[in-house]
Amino acid sequence: MSGFMKTAIVALAGVYVAVLYLPPLFYQRLTLPPDPFTSLANTALAASAASLLAFPLAVLLGFYIAARGLAAILPFLMFATAIPHIAVGLMLLPLFIALNLVDTWPAVILTMMFVSLPLGVGSIASGLSTSVKSLDEFLTSLGVGELSNVWIHLRAMGVGGAVSFLLMWLRAFSELGALLIVGNRPPTVGVYMFELFQSSGAETSVPYALIVATIGIAFSGLLYIISWRRG
Repeated sequence: MSGFMKTAIVALAGVYVAVLYLPPLFYQRLTLPPDPFTSLANTALAASAASLLAFPLAVLLGFYIAARGLAAILPFLMFATAIPHIAVGLMLLPLFIALNLVDTWPAVILTMMFVSLPLGVGSIASGLSTSVKSLDEFLTSLGVGELSNVWIHLRAMGVGGAVSFLLMWLRAFSELGALLIVGNRPPTVGVYMFELFQSSGAETSVPYALIVATIGIAFSGLLYIISWRRG
């Protein structure tokens, strides 16, 4: 029975991928988009900058949630994951207009920070919750400073910290909703794909979607390898 269930689960995963990858082949003519690389480079650069800036905040918040009894603040950090991110963009819009940031690099990076931070906080807090108490008591008894304490806990997470960072990067890379409101330019992957579909239809935008999906599989595989090493 166990062998049958394993086979069925693998087949189910295969069906999931096939449903996404095979239907585009039904189009009689698919053409590559005119410039698939600029938006990919823009998105990778902005997601990297956003993750590097937001990750230290995620570590600090995650540590205090897990080790300092501030778990009650978690819902106020996680609520953005429960609403359409167009709403996040609309909430940021007045501030970005006042600061003259709409459709600029800072708007894209700050928006990616806002949408990826909750995922990082939740991941860090979860990763620290299993061992934080004993290690924290030991470090406190040695008189270790608070920021040094946080840094040692992050190092103790090992590849778990890398997993959290990569999750934040992937979330920033995949953002669309909020960027449609506050950061159409420079064009990122989601915005470019949306505009490509509107202007050229499915026969041009679908191949780009397949390219992005393949990149997603590559990064998901990397995330799995890192998680497997952690285990």
